[in-house]
Amino acid sequence: MTISFSGLGSGLPIDEWIEALVSSRQTTIDNLTEKQTQLQTKSSTLNSLKSLYTTLETTATKWTDTLLSPTSDFFSSVKVTSTEDGKDNPAISANVTNLSTPSEFDITVESLATNTTTVTDKNDAWKNASNRLSELGFSGKGTLTINGTDISVSDDMSVSELVYKIGNSGAGVNAYLKGGQLVLENKTTGAQEMTVSGDFADAVGLRKTENQTIGDNAVFTINGEQRTSSTNSLDEADTGIIGLSIELNSVTSEPVTIRISREADEEGVKSALDEFISAFNDVISKTDSATTVGGDLNGETSLNYIRNDLRTLITSNIGSGKYKSLADIGITTGAVGTSVDTDTSQLVIDEEKFKAAFEADPDAVKELLVGSQEKGTTGLMQELKTSLVSALDSQNGYFKARSDSLNSEISNVTSNIESKNEQLETYRANLVQQYTNMDLMIAKLNQQFTQLQSTLSSLFPSSDN
Repeated sequence: MTISFSGLGSGLPIDEWIEALVSSRQTTIDNLTEKQTQLQTKSSTLNSLKSLYTTLETTATKWTDTLLSPTSDFFSSVKVTSTEDGKDNPAISANVTNLSTPSEFDITVESLATNTTTVTDKNDAWKNASNRLSELGFSGKGTLTINGTDISVSDDMSVSELVYKIGNSGAGVNAYLKGGQLVLENKTTGAQEMTVSGDFADAVGLRKTENQTIGDNAVFTINGEQRTSSTNSLDEADTGIIGLSIELNSVTSEPVTIRISREADEEGVKSALDEFISAFNDVISKTDSATTVGGDLNGETSLNYIRNDLRTLITSNIGSGKYKSLADIGITTGAVGTSVDTDTSQLVIDEEKFKAAFEADPDAVKELLVGSQEKGTTGLMQELKTSLVSALDSQNGYFKARSDSLNSEISNVTSNIESKNEQLETYRANLVQQYTNMDLMIAKLNQQFTQLQSTLSSLFPSSDN
């Protein structure tokens, strides 16, 4: 009879046993990790939704800001015309901002601002751009200084090289060739002297007083008061009218009438409405997607309440003006006869109906959307901002509270995972140590049994094992 253990130690699948025991506890960690992922997905979706709700609030604020100052009022825009005998006059190009006050005045342009120029003495050598400066009577190397900027020159430099260097020197002048002369022209207009010096300037006549023509200032008269400007581009400091700038294009023979008026801006309102409708539709569709069955935020009752309040508000009657709802100005959740398959949670605008409503009474459209300070009424956009407080309040709003709650859950689960992982590693190490000790004990028993077999064989050589 033979008694033995196979292999080193026990010969048993110890590694497999350890992994099986560890795996039974790993399932708990895997479940926690899956929960962590779900919570993180919820948090990410919540943050994305918060961004959309914030955009909607910002869009609504643009509307309510129209009551604060002319610069933010897109219900009306300031326009300006310049006419002579009732016809547009190209001599004057006028622009205004929304800060300009409606007004009317006459302007006459006696002269335009011109540039100061300095020319060289006439010399046929200037007619060929490839000629060297030596052909102009200049020898060696020297300096040309224009308006305080030094330009190095040499007799082997070509005329075209010189023109290029002057134009790119930062001296504030343009340089070009004309009729056998080099012409330097100040880039700015007005009665400003050009300073020119240096040995090259002496050689070609640039320093001669008679070769410089000082530019003129623009001279114009506004409502009988004569004024001057070093430039033909007049700003509000020149015109004396806030927000008005004028470009003088030519001298006028008769006074030109400048008329500043404020007019209803249908295009500006329509553009702002398109932006609002897009932001509102994004909020509703993304909220619906997130809270539906299978959505990342399914079961978020508070979020559904906020969404439903917005939806109810946007389709309700507001105020007591001529237009009481968005439907009155062409904004609805679908045209009459729309297919039942159409998403009726999305706002659409009937452009023709809006155009007709705005042209009929732009003030009533404004009262519906932003209210009236004179009547003490609030419009739809103010009501919308108030409704969004429950969602976006930085202290107690839904998004703040729910985000804090999710972050706390994520933190707790993460800590739990880390703790479970540490416990699992300790458990694994203990199993390895225990099974290693067992294996060593079995190995020792095997060794002792082998020695016993050897002893028995020597005592009973002829007996059966």
